[in-house]
Amino acid sequence: MTGTEATVVAALRASVKENTKLRRLNRELTDAAHEPIAIVAMGCRFPGGIASPDELWRLLAAGDDALVPFPDDRGWDLPEGASATARGGFLHDAADFDAAFFGISPREALAMDPQQRLLLDTACSASLVTLHLAAQALRRGECDLALAGGATVMATPTAFVEFSKQGGLAPDGRCKPFDASADGTGFSEGVGVLVVERLCDARRNGHRVLAVIRGSAVNSDGASNGLTAPNGPSQQRVIRAALADAGLRPEDIDAVEAHGTGTTLGDPIEAQAVISVYGRGRAPERPLWLGSSKSNLGHSQAAAGVAGVIKMVLAMRHGTLPATLHLKEPTPHVDWSRGAVSLLATATPWPETGRARRAGVSSFGVSGTNAHVLLEEPDPRDRDPDRDPAPDRDPDAAPAPQPHPSPARSPTPPASTPRTGSPTCGSPAASTAPPPRS
Repeated sequence: MTGTEATVVAALRASVKENTKLRRLNRELTDAAHEPIAIVAMGCRFPGGIASPDELWRLLAAGDDALVPFPDDRGWDLPEGASATARGGFLHDAADFDAAFFGISPREALAMDPQQRLLLDTACSASLVTLHLAAQALRRGECDLALAGGATVMATPTAFVEFSKQGGLAPDGRCKPFDASADGTGFSEGVGVLVVERLCDARRNGHRVLAVIRGSAVNSDGASNGLTAPNGPSQQRVIRAALADAGLRPEDIDAVEAHGTGTTLGDPIEAQAVISVYGRGRAPERPLWLGSSKSNLGHSQAAAGVAGVIKMVLAMRHGTLPATLHLKEPTPHVDWSRGAVSLLATATPWPETGRARRAGVSSFGVSGTNAHVLLEEPDPRDRDPDRDPAPDRDPDAAPAPQPHPSPARSPTPPASTPRTGSPTCGSPAASTAPPPRS
């Protein structure tokens, strides 16, 4: 072989080696872009004294709601008739706050928006949008662990007064999703937070996986009949985009936790969108189950999406889809015959079918931002990693430390202060996780 030939051969070998490296890098980037995201912990506070996912499940399983008369400790001196209803869902301890922990003076704490006391930074964001953005950031390697959620506290009665003027509130304060008697929404308060990380990291760290986020999508209504008017085609598109992100087909989804606010305009539009995507071409014996926890909790606004996620995670664990309350006669404004979609008028078993249970969760903002998230039941080994380590976890490695910090610096923090080491942590209902890393 001449010197020239040897040079050419060496160049070709180097080129093949570089191409192999580039193909491997491209495969790694492609895999990372579709890496499932694990929910490894969750916490919440909702009306009715609910302070944990376990307590939320007890309310849902019992078929109860948490709507009560307006609180008398907020100074709401409303003229008669100013609000169409005198009921809502309220956090009885929304004012409790360990200001010293955050270095906030008592005077500043009194002037703060109470929502910021419950959830920092994302208090004004739609909770499903934060979950979508968190999943994107994790897949891009921008962080290793993320918090996603939302909070709503109604410090003033403005929402009740303004929506009463628009005729959007139910007189009895209760949401009646998809029912013929639906006559408006009912407002409530709440806060919910999810701890999420890449599934491979959860396995490596030995964290219990509560559910897997297979896919998510966010879009906007764009041009519609008005600012508050839902856009059915946009809702269909966001659902299809989430399915594409997950690499799933409509028939792969068992149930959908709907936005379902109980309005005469929004519910029929949402139901038709769900039927169009999930119901058509579906076997009648395996319908898509549709329900909404707003019948139990009311519409907790920024916290509504995360409430739906927590509900479906719990439903997967218990193998039961809770009933949607106040559902007696399906709304006649929907052509239910156009697809195999069934309303959850009663609690329904969610049996195993040889594959993981899967559910969609929808959240549609009043200003036109739509979000849809697809959840999947975790592998049994991921639900209890200490019992049967995942294949990519070193079985001889020591378990990852599980801290139980209490977010308070004062000796006697408010009794309602959420604790990472609450009774649900370390129990089958939830999991603790290490502090977030930037």
